[in-house]
Amino acid sequence: MCERGGIVEAEEQIAISLKKCQPSAILGGAMSYDLLIAIGISVLALSVLWLRTNIALGILSLTAGYVVSDLVSDDIFNLLYKNGLDDASLPVMSMISIAIILLPSLLLIFRFKNYQPGRFIVHIAPATAYGLLAMLFILISLPIETQAVLKEESFAYTQFIYFEAVIVVSAVIIAIFDLMAHEKKLRRRAKRHGRSRSDD
Repeated sequence: MCERGGIVEAEEQIAISLKKCQPSAILGGAMSYDLLIAIGISVLALSVLWLRTNIALGILSLTAGYVVSDLVSDDIFNLLYKNGLDDASLPVMSMISIAIILLPSLLLIFRFKNYQPGRFIVHIAPATAYGLLAMLFILISLPIETQAVLKEESFAYTQFIYFEAVIVVSAVIIAIFDLMAHEKKLRRRAKRHGRSRSDD
């Protein structure tokens, strides 16, 4: 009995230590998830700013990736189910969906690296829109169980879901205006070069 009691006590200690290692225990409840979401948005936004890429194309390719992911998600689920991955299909499917969403955007971001030179402040709004949109698509592509936990414990997640349509529409509008502004700059430069050549 003493041995059994010792084993039970040891298991309880392990469970307590594992609980303490969870993000919610370390950082304090819902704040941990909100902090992780905020860090994710910051990393995404600062990355596109640092790369000086065409952020507008990144935003539009994110929406395209989400549409493609949504269209093929049922086929992916059926394929996983047929291959006997029904128990683990939801996490695997989520990872595949997120990869499909992000891949077109990542390809364009690195393809147009250093495409938009200029002051960082000009690109803060598009970069923020990119970070918010990418995080929204990642959050809504997570497994149902994970989303259920976030719904209960994350204020940021509930706001993302509530303002989902606003975030998507605003990001697309910002991307369109950013493209138009960039096109205007290119035309001005072309006119200046044309004038300088004619003067020569």
